[in-house]
Amino acid sequence: EHQTVDCEVRLLENKEATLARVSSELEGFASDKHHVSRDNTFILFIAAHGADPAMEKDWEHNTKIRKEPIILTWDSDYNETKVSGYLMSELRELMAREALQYGRVLVFADVCRAGNIGPIAGTSELQPAVREVFVQKEGSMGLFMASQSGEDAFESSKFGGGHGAFSYFVLDGLNTNPAGAQQLIFADLRDHIVQGVRRVTLDKQIPIGRAVDERMPVPDNLKEPPMPLPPAVPIDKTTLRRPRGLRPSAPKNLAPAPPGPQ
Repeated sequence: EHQTVDCEVRLLENKEATLARVSSELEGFASDKHHVSRDNTFILFIAAHGADPAMEKDWEHNTKIRKEPIILTWDSDYNETKVSGYLMSELRELMAREALQYGRVLVFADVCRAGNIGPIAGTSELQPAVREVFVQKEGSMGLFMASQSGEDAFESSKFGGGHGAFSYFVLDGLNTNPAGAQQLIFADLRDHIVQGVRRVTLDKQIPIGRAVDERMPVPDNLKEPPMPLPPAVPIDKTTLRRPRGLRPSAPKNLAPAPPGPQ
């Protein structure tokens, strides 16, 4: 906090990404007084599994479970999605609050059911910050969501050696440098992602983009060298396909990890 840096990154992977840790990092890091500024951009990238318990049924009473869509964390029980997970509506509200404080907020969500993060039309119970950002057009925010609200998001070894289809075309789009272009704006990156994902998933997955201003620049410049990225080819009927991030439930009692090198 005593040093000026151009970019500060927090990364949570696998066992680090528990519900408590994800919640703490999102609330604490995003709202840190050393970060919050109209001169700064806040970028959030999530690659995990998403679930909508409302699409499932109570096995005992055969009734729909009235619960909100969630992002599963490491310690979520996949068989008890109605119990644990990070609410997509909570993520939407938090990012909207940050959009009123930062110069720009960008969210990339590579999860199943990601479209549930962004629905606002026709809703009378919008959180105040969400209403300010998306209805009153205050702040600067862009949401890139991997799938429709009822869709899976797929990953495959055919997508650059092993990526989510959405993540692959986010990277591919950021690698793109059209001749003479001065900026890569939200609308162009969104269209690139949508076209690419639809092509390689044979229309099984269609991403969504929503922004306060679709002309907002995504990268600050187009002069950075491209990232190495093998080609992606469409999936086929004989290729194993699975929803992005799908995994068995985490064990109930996790043994503490041995201490690492100091």
